[in-house]
Amino acid sequence: MGESDNVPIIIIGQKQDQVEAVNSILRNAGHAVHCSWISDLKEFSGALHQINPELVLLFDESNRRLAKVIKERNRIAPEVPVLVVRRKIDEAVITKAMRAGAKDALSLKHPSRFQSVIEREFRAFRVERALNDTLYS
Repeated sequence: MGESDNVPIIIIGQKQDQVEAVNSILRNAGHAVHCSWISDLKEFSGALHQINPELVLLFDESNRRLAKVIKERNRIAPEVPVLVVRRKIDEAVITKAMRAGAKDALSLKHPSRFQSVIEREFRAFRVERALNDTLYS
């Protein structure tokens, strides 16, 4: 599988090791991904246009950047799922993130759930894209 076959993902976070951890977890699950790292939200709009991602992962411990990410995603690529990644996850954290517009909230500490949620979102994105292609072709 070539580089062009890799699934494009945008990762918004402050540390390069977050990108490496996501890449490792997804490759261990058999997903060929291309992770594009953004550390500054000012780059997000351009990245959405250029990368055409199938998924956005936002590392955000407080959800303080989530509203901005959702607003920009809705403006440019509303079909692209946004997932919040935090160190600690519980039902309250997941609920708050989902109410703010994320599809789910995850933790790298639970790689099995992380992989399952990513796989669910890849499938949902591709089904929606195929449906839209059929409806609007």
